[in-house]
Amino acid sequence: MPESKLNNILFVRGGSYADVKKALRQWIDSYESQLKADAVFKIYKNGRGNHVIQADESLDNMLFYFLVNYISYPEGIDYSVKVEGFTKGTNISRLIGKKLLVVLPKIDTEYDNVLLVTEDNQCYKMDFGGKLTESSEVCLYQEPSFVISETPEVLKVNSVKKQKDTSDDEKSIEKRLKWGLIAIVIVHVFNFFVIRPSSISRDVSFENVTFFMFIGISLWFFWDYKLLRNYKRYLKCIGLVAGLLIYVYQLSKMELLDVSKYELALAVFPFVFLLLQWPLRLLFIRVFNREPVMERRPDSFGDALYSIILLFGAMLISLNLGNFN
Repeated sequence: MPESKLNNILFVRGGSYADVKKALRQWIDSYESQLKADAVFKIYKNGRGNHVIQADESLDNMLFYFLVNYISYPEGIDYSVKVEGFTKGTNISRLIGKKLLVVLPKIDTEYDNVLLVTEDNQCYKMDFGGKLTESSEVCLYQEPSFVISETPEVLKVNSVKKQKDTSDDEKSIEKRLKWGLIAIVIVHVFNFFVIRPSSISRDVSFENVTFFMFIGISLWFFWDYKLLRNYKRYLKCIGLVAGLLIYVYQLSKMELLDVSKYELALAVFPFVFLLLQWPLRLLFIRVFNREPVMERRPDSFGDALYSIILLFGAMLISLNLGNFN
């Protein structure tokens, strides 16, 4: 194989051609905003269970490492493959100009790093925060011996579709925010004018409804995390919880609401959550070069750590603020 072809190329052993192609398409769509508009990816069949992906030459080293990792562990695709990536070092002084073999660790429990093997068989571990350390794993740089075919299938950055999907997603989020705000206002109005005078029961009281609304708002912000990726929407949410805190303070001053330290902690939690979320999210993006995902089963250790720090950090600060009551 010509030396020039061993740059930004992946050799995939195992898995069906359809699944490997689907994984590549998913990665391209996920990283579309970081790719050049004219970026081209070629996928070759190389016999049964062997596939070759030629990534665009413009891919920097870190994006190429992400690609190797994603093809190994694609979202929603169940297969077992061995992936070897070949590129040249461009962004770290000790690797610049060197041929690199990019593989996953033999025992991979973190899912957010790759091993880099230089042409002189030096092995390094690169985490997705950009930290390079020497690895104790024994790895050998060996170029593939088989030759790829000459009839690739070409996948391009689908920016038009991506923009449409993003636009549709934004409209859906805006609609959820609008109806969420309306629902919160309606519940509080109903609580003040209907539940407060009549006191339906001990369980359904003015105080209980007021503070359980703060729990509901907190859960909303956590599960609908994409809502907070837009700065204007984020400010609207800050304004909402700040307004509700002023509302609770005024009720307390008028002696219409008795606020215990635990109820105060509940009331300030969504506000503290938002104050932590924005800078923590920006730090995550800087370290991992992507948005955090807050799901019931996080995609990576980084996502899980982000969620834990955000939730428990907001909890501890809120409880401490409640003690000042």
